[in-house]
Amino acid sequence: MKKTIRTMVWVPVLVLMVGMACQFSGGPTPPRVVPVSTEQAQNLSKTVQSVKPDPTSGNINITVTEAQITSYVVQNLRENYEPILSNPVIVFQPNQVELYGTIQGDAVAANGRVVMSVIVDEQGQPLVTIREANFGPIPVPSGLLSNLSAAIDRSISDAMKNYRADYKLQSIRFDTGIATIVATKK
Repeated sequence: MKKTIRTMVWVPVLVLMVGMACQFSGGPTPPRVVPVSTEQAQNLSKTVQSVKPDPTSGNINITVTEAQITSYVVQNLRENYEPILSNPVIVFQPNQVELYGTIQGDAVAANGRVVMSVIVDEQGQPLVTIREANFGPIPVPSGLLSNLSAAIDRSISDAMKNYRADYKLQSIRFDTGIATIVATKK
């Protein structure tokens, strides 16, 4: 009798869990197709390496496309984050960046979206604010967003260590499909 009661309790719980896992399989998708290629990733590297200061202002202007940054991320993702995030797509919208991809958990995979805004502080450091994130159809709690923003800020700061001695970041501007970065040589 006890075994029958346990079975009666576990079967609905199991059905509910399977139903929730199926719900997670959906989620946000990018608003447009962003082509990914090795060529685009190489174009980004060439653009960064060949940048020269403007003779009149001394500013360095770099324009990056969604295809370039997405291709670069896909190429470099395999080394560190592929078990967690796959099929990443980065979309530039006015005043924000959106990251889409499939997020892998232990037993669940779902499409996810992270919406970020980026400002540059007085010291030339980019500061990322995650405004919204979704895992499948479920929004990520705001308490986790601030922790994620801080982790991204640290990653960007570490990545910029080599350039900080020579350049000061002035601004980052996002428009549909492109980002423009302005820096000055110290």
